[in-house]
Amino acid sequence: MNVGRELAIGVDIGGTNLKLGAVRPNGELLAQESVPLQKNPDGRADIRALSVHVDRFIQRLPHGCRIAGIGVSCPGLLDTRNRKILHAVNLKWENVALDSFVKPPGGVPVYLEYDALAGALGEKHYGAAQGLPNFLYVCIGTGIGASLFVNGEPYRAGIVSSLNLGHMSIAFDGLSCTCGNKGCLEKYVSAPAMRMRLNGKTQSPGDGPDSDLLQLAAQAAASGDLQAAELFRDAGQKLAIGLVNCLQLFGGTTVVIGGGVSQAGSLLLDPARDELAACYRYAVSPVELVQAKFPTLAGVMGAAATVFAEEKLI
Repeated sequence: MNVGRELAIGVDIGGTNLKLGAVRPNGELLAQESVPLQKNPDGRADIRALSVHVDRFIQRLPHGCRIAGIGVSCPGLLDTRNRKILHAVNLKWENVALDSFVKPPGGVPVYLEYDALAGALGEKHYGAAQGLPNFLYVCIGTGIGASLFVNGEPYRAGIVSSLNLGHMSIAFDGLSCTCGNKGCLEKYVSAPAMRMRLNGKTQSPGDGPDSDLLQLAAQAAASGDLQAAELFRDAGQKLAIGLVNCLQLFGGTTVVIGGGVSQAGSLLLDPARDELAACYRYAVSPVELVQAKFPTLAGVMGAAATVFAEEKLI
């Protein structure tokens, strides 16, 4: 087997964008693409459009590359063994078979993984969590997902291998969430929630680019935009509350923050660090909060790493 020509296709289905990448076992990214996630009039993610984008991406790969497999990162409740998305709130999917939109050429194997675990795997193999046996990965984008690694392996509860941190309540009488709970963390810290707060609204849509938030972050850093700075300060503090809840359950560990919102950097992370220091005082060792190496591509990298691990290439 010529590992030098071996590659995996990583497919990351987010609430806002579809991201694809061709990755080598050493983490080299040969090609990548990001397109807006197309939705039907009822708000459901368009399965046919997803299938077309995946097929076109594969067809454009350089001649002679051998595809070891396709890894798909997806939010929601998954049956990874049978490659089925059981329930995905932001996609409005119920019981969607992966085979309905990922149809690989020539019997290439396909693997399904939780988006948060895929992101954690991307950082573990190629990014900020390399060499860390224990860490908590948190991805903040359209929603918030998390995955915990203990002794080099992902923490699993039944069929679930990710922590639904975004739907952890941080305010029992807080904003109502589509999940049926109140005060969910992602109603305050996710990209849509933060954008709607800037617009003076209390309810946020499920889609839209993160670029406006990142632009505001840059403005705040460069020109002292008080509104944007306060937005990220408040989000960082609320993020820390959710993290403290996790750390109280599982113990102190390094926390890697990824997702589009993490590109705000110190504007978000410094207030979170301060709040962590104030609310999690009695840790055996200080909790290190670090920014992900792949804020927007960890899912792609981790989906590819899932293929390489299954195919014994890493």
